[in-house]
Amino acid sequence: MNISGKKILALVFAILILVGIVAAMIYSKSKYNTKKCKDISCDIDYQNAPVLITPSDIIYEINKNLGKQESKKIGNIDLQCIDELLDKNPFLEKVNTSMSINGILKISAKQRVPILRYMTKEGRSLYLDKTGNVMPVYLSHPLKILVATGEISKGVGVGNNIFLQADSMKIKTDMNVYYNLHHVAQIIYADSILAALIEQVDVASDGYLKMITKAGSHVVMYGDTINAYEKFENLKYFYQNALPKIGWDKYKKINLQYKNQIVCTK
Repeated sequence: MNISGKKILALVFAILILVGIVAAMIYSKSKYNTKKCKDISCDIDYQNAPVLITPSDIIYEINKNLGKQESKKIGNIDLQCIDELLDKNPFLEKVNTSMSINGILKISAKQRVPILRYMTKEGRSLYLDKTGNVMPVYLSHPLKILVATGEISKGVGVGNNIFLQADSMKIKTDMNVYYNLHHVAQIIYADSILAALIEQVDVASDGYLKMITKAGSHVVMYGDTINAYEKFENLKYFYQNALPKIGWDKYKKINLQYKNQIVCTK
């Protein structure tokens, strides 16, 4: 057999092997798809935040809306459909689903981190997370986090983000209260001293903020959120170095609205 004939024979042999491998893979995939899902495994990254949703809640939501997955053949389980369902859950920031080789439906999720609970003028209570997403509050299990009250309009609905609204001057003006609350809530949440001291933010009719603390009976007149970090640093310094010496209940108001000043009123 000449060289050309050997090459053709080798090519044919390689093609046959490739066809055999593909056929085996198709058969294996077909056989795998006919197997039933054995179980659902769900893992949630809470990002050090209080628990808003459990693995059992997620599995219940899937089975309620898409049918009991354990009774389905693997080939009939729509992973994309499960992802789309869980992406609509207001408590979840990120979701990924996959099927293991041994037939376990695996769900990996990341919970949103609530930093503020606010109450609107209409009486609705909602959470705001680190990214600006709005989440519902279950009144039977409210979280012990920073609370905002006062002149707060209804804003946006559950599942929406305060920073992703229509780009119009009116809407931006209406959302300013939310932007300001989110800004100060982020600072407080990230600072263990402030988080331990401040328990409530109240919004006045002019949009200015005042804060209720766990330290004494005074009110902190915070004002607008310009120089927010500086105001909080001044407040911490005052609490750590002045009030322990003069008494926590000496003043009724602590005013932070003046740059580089703290004005106290008895």
